[in-house]
Amino acid sequence: MNLIVDIGNTLVKLAVFDGGRIVAQRCVERLHPSMLGELLEGRRVAKAVVASTRGEADDVIETVRPYADYLLEFTSQTPVPVANAYHTPETLGRDRLAAAVGATV
Repeated sequence: MNLIVDIGNTLVKLAVFDGGRIVAQRCVERLHPSMLGELLEGRRVAKAVVASTRGEADDVIETVRPYADYLLEFTSQTPVPVANAYHTPETLGRDRLAAAVGATV
C-alpha cells in the first residue's frame, strides 16, 4: 500500500493506492493526524510521497512519517525520468513535474 499527499494552494489531497488502484482518498483544508489514521484504518504504508506547491511540507511530513516505511518529499531536486529544461528548475510547479513523470512512466 502506498500514500500520496499533494499539498495544493487550497486543499491537501490524499490518495491511498493498493496494487495500483486507489482504495481511499480525501481532500481537506488541513491535514490532522487523526484523519490520516482514519484514512489508513490503522495500517502502515510501504511508501509515501509528499509534494507541496505551498512550500509548507514539514508539518505534513512529520504527520505522515509514523505511518510509512519509506517517505519521499517530492521537490525540484528529486531525481525523475524526464528532463526539466526550465531555466530555473525550482520554479516549475511540483504538481506539473509530477504529472510529466506520471505521463512518462
